[in-house]
Amino acid sequence: SNNVGEAIGKYAQEQRRKELVDAQGAARINEAALAAGQVQRENIILGDSHTPIKNVANAMEKQLDVQHEQFKKDIDAEKRILSAAEEVEKEAHKQRLKNLEANKDVAEAAQKLEKERLKQMEVDLKADAKISDAARKVEELKAKQMQQKCQEAVHDAQAVDGGRVVVTERTIIQ
Repeated sequence: SNNVGEAIGKYAQEQRRKELVDAQGAARINEAALAAGQVQRENIILGDSHTPIKNVANAMEKQLDVQHEQFKKDIDAEKRILSAAEEVEKEAHKQRLKNLEANKDVAEAAQKLEKERLKQMEVDLKADAKISDAARKVEELKAKQMQQKCQEAVHDAQAVDGGRVVVTERTIIQ
């Protein structure tokens, strides 16, 4: 954008210079024409009427040359501005494409992340289910062992002769 700004600045400068050249040229042509008219009037009196007209023609030709040069410069300046603008547009387009690619990559990454998160949730849920299942089994096992302990205690008590109750202690290793 700096190039475009510079080019536009130069173009505006050239434009002002051209207007100035045109104005000066027009003033010079007017002066030359007035002078030529004056000289011609004098020359008519003196009997030579061609030189001033040639001078005016030369002045006009020179002015046209100057204007033509200026016109070529203007066209060059415009071409430079256009090509600078095109470069900026190309650059912007490239940047937009890059951004689109980046956005696509970000979106893909987000999708992958979401998939991973869902997988992890599934794994966690399965793990939770396994844990609670294991905990339930442990509880069932404890309950069974307790029941067995009680039955054995009752059984042991019945097995003793002479009405004596002997309670044997058993340690359950979990």
